[in-house]
Amino acid sequence: MEIDFCPRWILTRLRIPERSRHHLAILISTLLVLLFVPMIPHVPHFCLMKKLLGIPCPGCGISHSIMAALRFDLAKSWGFNPAGIALALLFSFQIVARPFAIALPQASGLVSSISRYGSKLSVILLLVVWAYRVL
Repeated sequence: MEIDFCPRWILTRLRIPERSRHHLAILISTLLVLLFVPMIPHVPHFCLMKKLLGIPCPGCGISHSIMAALRFDLAKSWGFNPAGIALALLFSFQIVARPFAIALPQASGLVSSISRYGSKLSVILLLVVWAYRVL
């Protein structure tokens, strides 16, 4: 997914060229998310949707699924949430493709286009998995 929570003022202060800021922000944000995903299972939480409505939310099991997919344990990943495999692939794409987009400005448009398409596909997969679980 295109997760971007990197403040632009930091990139501006670091004198990152304007054309590279978007790609670098997504790269940094993706790396931070992947750094903190292993900690999520250790944080006490509950699914508000499941608590209130009795049905799982679209993201239930996603952090476990992403971690299993990144360990190449695809069977476990599928069991937690099949959409996690797609998200892990998309995170991997961001880590590999964003540096190319920074280094090769002509690749910038293609990387952004593939990323947007992948993000939309991931959201659709999350909703399909959720609908399947609810029905």
